[in-house]
Amino acid sequence: MRALVIVLLAAALCACSDQIYEIPTGYKGWVEVDLANPSCPPLRSEGWSKVVSISRDGHGCTADELPSGLNRTRYFFVENGERKPIARDLINGEVTAADNVAGRPARKYLAFFIGPRAEMKGFGSPRLPIKR
Repeated sequence: MRALVIVLLAAALCACSDQIYEIPTGYKGWVEVDLANPSCPPLRSEGWSKVVSISRDGHGCTADELPSGLNRTRYFFVENGERKPIARDLINGEVTAADNVAGRPARKYLAFFIGPRAEMKGFGSPRLPIKR
């Protein structure tokens, strides 16, 4: 009983949220997201979830930071507004990066590969920092 109370208290106090990535159906390659970029729109909310929409060329951009704390990340192929879950074994090479250049705020990035791990090398490395 005591352990249950501790778990419930921790869940109530944490910054819990879900992240949903919407990726165009059939996309294969590196997905690259520019984070905390004030020239980009904020993430769309869907209940407790933050939705990151990815363009046909594999890029996303948001004014928001990604949530920290306990969260669940889900990946979907999207076509005509319909979501289909992406198998977890097709999400590979997750990486985050930041650059710090004197005189301007640090830029933050996230990238992951959509496709079989065996094919990842054929796509090179993610292009971080993202060129704007």
